[in-house]
Formats: sequence, structure tokens, C-alpha cells
Amino acid sequence: MEYGVCTLSIVPVRKSTSDTAEIVTQLLFGERAKVLEKKDNWLYISCEWDHYEGWIDFKQLWILDEKTYQNLKQNGIANQFIQEISVDYEHVLIPMGASLSSYKNDSFDYFGMELPVSATDCNTIPTPNRIIEIAKRYLDVPYLWGGRSPFGIDCSGFSQIVYKFFNIRLPRDASQQVAFGKEISFLETTQPGDLVFFENENEKITHVGILISPNQVIHAHGKIRIDTINHQGIFNANLNKITHKLRMIKRIID
Repeated sequence: MEYGVCTLSIVPVRKSTSDTAEIVTQLLFGERAKVLEKKDNWLYISCEWDHYEGWIDFKQLWILDEKTYQNLKQNGIANQFIQEISVDYEHVLIPMGASLSSYKNDSFDYFGMELPVSATDCNTIPTPNRIIEIAKRYLDVPYLWGGRSPFGIDCSGFSQIVYKFFNIRLPRDASQQVAFGKEISFLETTQPGDLVFFENENEKITHVGILISPNQVIHAHGKIRIDTINHQGIFNANLNKITHKLRMIKRIID
């Protein structure tokens, strides 16, 4: 098995081996991946953070030996919208949510925390206020199916990345995230940072947001926005209607 790390800002992970195929997720700078299969110029990878799988262009993954891969441990998350660094006369853009680590050896010294990047320590204790502070940094980021970056993000990518800042590993999709945490019965008993899940007409979980308060939610709908929420679901004042039907509330941190 081969191993690798993303040394580019954002790499699309696709459903099939084509540059026109659907983007199912993204790798951000510093995130690791295992190579499960090769096909022509494509690698079928599993992202180390959430084990989500898909195809990437072989040119967009820096291949590592297993020892380096295992020692490249995340200990910081880039916390500014975009930052630029120079490495060996090359300019690299580090997006918010990117992974940083401190491991170095003779052949690979790209990801030291000594890089001039503003970052949040992964050992930061998550609190409701800290979760919301991170979430609000993404306000007005446009919606993008499969996105996980400040240039485009989907609903579950948003909740996943916000909790990534606190080294909490949520799965990639809303339908998977709903299995985590402690169920909360009423909005009145929620706290900031609780996740709220919404269902479609077939009663399938298709959307997730982060509660700011018992009557406000921040979520991806066209862009990262704050809307009103009640026991029925999300009320969009611009559209003057309920846009998402509430299904379940989950608490990720106590």
C-alpha cells in the first residue's frame, strides 16, 4: 500500500476517474491519505481524517513512505481564510481548515509548525463559544457540493471542518454524522454547537447545521448563513418559508 499527503491548497476527490466527474469531497493542505488502488493516471484514496474514499489525479498527492506517513501527526489547524507561505522558492496557499504537523525528517520537512501560519492548536478544549467562533469565520462562504474549504463548502463539510479544529472526527456526510453524539429532545434544552439534522420528503437525512442558540442555526444553504430555527425546521426570512424539516438534534461535546 502507498501513502501520501496533500501539499496543494485544495484537491478535488472525484466519484470516478475523470476530470469532469462529480466531486464527492476534497483534501485540504496537510491531510493524509492511503492509496487503495491505481488506474491509469488516477489514485483511489481513503482520506485519513474521515476514511472517505474517491479518485484523485496522481499528480496531486505527495507520496510518502509508511514511517513518514505514520509520524506526520496533525497538531494545528490553519485558522485564517487564506495564508501564503514560501517553501524552497515555491508559493503555497494554506486555506482555513488545513492540517499542520510538526514531524520532520531528512526527506520531508514541508509541514513544520514553525511555518508562519496562524493556527489553532488541536488540543484546544472545545466549548460552545469556541465552536461558534470558528463556525462564524465561514459566514458567506459559497455552497459547493463536496466542498470543505473557505472557497466552497457543503453542509456536512462545514460541520465536519468546524469540529476538526478541536480534533473531533465527524464523518463526511450528514447521514453518517447523525449517528454520533447524544440526542437532545427539545430545542429549548440545546447549547451552542449542537448539531441539527434535517430530512427530505423520503425521511432521509440530507442536511445538517450548527446551533448558535435555541432559535438560530448556522448552515450551508446557498452560502454559509444564519437562519431562524423552530420545532418545524429552518425558516428562511428571504424566502418566507420553512426550507428544511427538523429531524434530530445531537450534542457532540458535553
